[in-house]
Amino acid sequence: MRTFVLLPVLAVTVLAQAQVPSYVPSDGLVLWYACDNTTELLDQSGNGIDGVPIAVEATADRYGTENEAFFMNGGTSYIEVPYAEMMNTGNEFTVAAWVNCGDFSNKKVLGRVNTQFNSGWVVALDVDHMHVELWDTQGTRLDLYSGFVPGDEWVHIAVSYTAGGEFAAFVNGLQSGVENASANGIGANTAPFIIGAAPWDIFSLVYFGGIDEVGLWDRALSESEVNDLYTSLQTSVQDVTNDNELTLSPTPTKDVLSIRAGAESMGSNYIIADGAGRVVVQGSLRDRVTSLSVHDWAPGAYYLRIGTDLVRTFTVVRP
Repeated sequence: MRTFVLLPVLAVTVLAQAQVPSYVPSDGLVLWYACDNTTELLDQSGNGIDGVPIAVEATADRYGTENEAFFMNGGTSYIEVPYAEMMNTGNEFTVAAWVNCGDFSNKKVLGRVNTQFNSGWVVALDVDHMHVELWDTQGTRLDLYSGFVPGDEWVHIAVSYTAGGEFAAFVNGLQSGVENASANGIGANTAPFIIGAAPWDIFSLVYFGGIDEVGLWDRALSESEVNDLYTSLQTSVQDVTNDNELTLSPTPTKDVLSIRAGAESMGSNYIIADGAGRVVVQGSLRDRVTSLSVHDWAPGAYYLRIGTDLVRTFTVVRP
């Protein structure tokens, strides 16, 4: 089986505890977890909202670096972050994470919901999409669905809410679902923040897959800020098994996308589809470099599948 890693071309500074990477917005930051230590979950926002990982294993992150992300086994794994007043964010919020999902059957990834089901919010992955439920201060439930979320690869997801404004979902840095928000803020409660299981029952709807870089803000991040979380240090995708190179550049792109194929990929068929799964273009990699004009494509996330079984997926964006 071929494996893929994301290759950054910039160096990243190692940050001390209570600091976050430069691409993480600090304004309104409630908590941020690097997910690089399975024995403790330290909040690097400086607010001291630490969590407790249970039965969580270490795995490679989106760059292929071992022991830099969490793996949750779909049965006994979860993370509990005890209640802190800052978790009640009022009229706005954003939550974001990197996920590598292996099971889309309504698995709860992130959430804070009380046992009466009339306050808080929860993010689930279900049937290749995000499903977000949020309860406002009147106990009214709002539902939001995102566009397509690929499985078995690292994907960045985010959700934002502004009372009287938008309730929006983001996949790989771009808005992929939006509804009108309530006129009311988010219902407050004293529930813990649960990662990887149903907030109301840690043994129910348990998430199976990888998770990394979890953040919560008390404001709605802009689409540009969410996109920065996704594009941080990500410049290309490369197939490194058997020294077979396969890269996309530039990413994001706004005019031309270049697909550079190694010897083993030459002659392979490719399909590019949009976030709704509609095929935009397809063809064969007949040359070492295949260039595609994307100038007239609508902005959004695009998925490139290469190979006879079409199982390899990359994300292409045109900001």
